[in-house]
Amino acid sequence: MAPTLRLPRADGTLASYTLSGRPAITPPTGPITSRIGMAAVHVVADPLAAINPTLEVALDWDATLRYRHYVWSLGLAVAEAMDTSQRGMGFDWPTARELIRRSVAEARTVRGAILASGAGTDQLEPGSSVTLADVEAAYEEQCGFIEGVGGRIILMASRALAACARGPEDYEKVYARILTQVRAPVIIHWLGDMFDPALAGYWGSRDLDRATETLLAIVHEHAARIDGVKISLLDQQREIAMRARFPEGVRMYTGDDFDYPTTIRGDGRRASDALLGIFDVIAPAASAALHALPPRLRRADALLQGGRRVRRVSQRPPVSLPHGGRARERALGRAPERAARVDGPRRAAARSRSGRRTDARRPHCGRRRLAFTSLTIRGSRGRITSSKEVPMPVDRSYVAQNTAQRDRLRNFVSRASDQELATPMPSGWTVAAVLGHLAFWDQRIVVLLDTWQRAGATAVPSSESYDDVDWINDAGKPMLLALAPRAAAQLAVACAETADGRLAGLKDEFLTANVAAGGPVNVLRATHRKEHLDEIERALKR
Repeated sequence: MAPTLRLPRADGTLASYTLSGRPAITPPTGPITSRIGMAAVHVVADPLAAINPTLEVALDWDATLRYRHYVWSLGLAVAEAMDTSQRGMGFDWPTARELIRRSVAEARTVRGAILASGAGTDQLEPGSSVTLADVEAAYEEQCGFIEGVGGRIILMASRALAACARGPEDYEKVYARILTQVRAPVIIHWLGDMFDPALAGYWGSRDLDRATETLLAIVHEHAARIDGVKISLLDQQREIAMRARFPEGVRMYTGDDFDYPTTIRGDGRRASDALLGIFDVIAPAASAALHALPPRLRRADALLQGGRRVRRVSQRPPVSLPHGGRARERALGRAPERAARVDGPRRAAARSRSGRRTDARRPHCGRRRLAFTSLTIRGSRGRITSSKEVPMPVDRSYVAQNTAQRDRLRNFVSRASDQELATPMPSGWTVAAVLGHLAFWDQRIVVLLDTWQRAGATAVPSSESYDDVDWINDAGKPMLLALAPRAAAQLAVACAETADGRLAGLKDEFLTANVAAGGPVNVLRATHRKEHLDEIERALKR
């Protein structure tokens, strides 16, 4: 016999309702191609666990993971370990970590499954002793774990950051540090104080207009590292206005529990995707509605399902792609017989026993400090992208390596004395002139990028021969030596910052074309800097 429930009416009376056993909505089968619909899913507690439920956490893992499979079966994506699972409200980081590990493993068994997990700082207790460095370390720990097990990141708002930040510049610093290290683009979550009062004044101001400008500045600065932004402000007009100002390719994920139908439907020009807790509750209806929507625009990207790629967000482990390291930026004044180096002006070709050149290979980047990786999904190419197929995910690990050596360069210049900068180096160079040499080759990359980006991705600059570099360095040496040592050192830092900023924002199509052409543009600036900084430190006996 079907169960009967007593349900309230609008007038306050109760009425009997007998369950029919038939679903009210049966969503269509197949992939959802109109929008990305992410359900911020709940967890199922283990009611029989022998714990103190006010102090400890115990999940029914089978029921929790079974529900994720159900959501995936409807064509929806899963947002894991978010505030809807009570993160920061009793659901602690160790339990969230285990949940993420298990969910990523489950996603690999489902064709086309999309999963992203919340990375925050909830292992920190906000207080007067917490510093920005503590917040950065906490974010790095969680981001490193998520990408380490093969997951995508949703960068959650941080109570600890809200408590210790003194203004917008602190948010810019923390988010820049994290975004420059991630392997794949992330979703940034702005959770308003109507959901969590501890997040009041996020982005450095209680004035929402000012806070919006800070977030937009971060998005524009790091667009290549951001898949989208989730806004949970219950402010439809603000969401629409921000959406219109996002860089091309950055998505708006609505978190508006009141007005999400209209923001998802769009205004004919732009539409929001969704990352909503309510999709957990109404998953069949949400799936049916998204199936019924037409694609947002003809030029818009389709969700990866059934082998389509998910744009800008890698979901397979990074492959070793050549970075286009130029053999012709060889070490200054080295004898021709010196073993092969990647960057620096005098490298002889090492040859294998077969007589083939062995120095033509570009270096594969080593592991980054946070050992971030990306999610493998069986049967899926895993990116949300245009309908044009991209053969392999683009490797951007050069960004972190460039940043590390640029920071090393900046630190050296800031502490080096004028006397040290004037220290002689081999072949008539000085420390300052070598730094000027670094500036020249970084600036060369900037000039190449200007020309290349005006001409289009397919117009990859041609490679010069390996023999055309020594005279360039020798001709430039008198001018570099004529520079004031401090000016040359500061120029090296400025050019490194400019080059790295341009390279970090280079679109995937340019990187792919560069690799296909054999890497004539050296995007991995770190190797050249490291070699000369090592030489400088040996000369100064540091």
